[in-house]
Amino acid sequence: MPATTAPPKPTHHGWPLLAVAVVVGIEALGLAASAIWLIAYQLLGHRPHDPLDAWLVFVFAALMAMGLAFVWRGIRLRRRWSRSPAVLTQLLAVPVGFNACGDGVWWLGVPVIACAVVGLVGLFAPSTTQAFVGD
Repeated sequence: MPATTAPPKPTHHGWPLLAVAVVVGIEALGLAASAIWLIAYQLLGHRPHDPLDAWLVFVFAALMAMGLAFVWRGIRLRRRWSRSPAVLTQLLAVPVGFNACGDGVWWLGVPVIACAVVGLVGLFAPSTTQAFVGD
């Protein structure tokens, strides 16, 4: 009698994993857009109080955008290592969003908080845990 084979593992893990990928992608694009805006702002004539600080903020935003793009790729490929930086990013986004709301920039703070909450819910969903650990 032939040995039975295990059924193939599903490749679709539902909306939580997709939501995490969308949130991290949005955050990476937002950081990239911020870096581009910062450099364009300076190149178009704005003279900051400390030019070195302005360039360092640009470099930091650009590096973080590239790092989040790498994490986004890891999430899409269901790599176990990508979960921790994604959780850390969402945890850091919550106080940033609250700070923006407290400073009167609610139109930026509310979407940042919403993205962070959706990302955290998606990252801790059982189907996402199965996608990262169970496959």
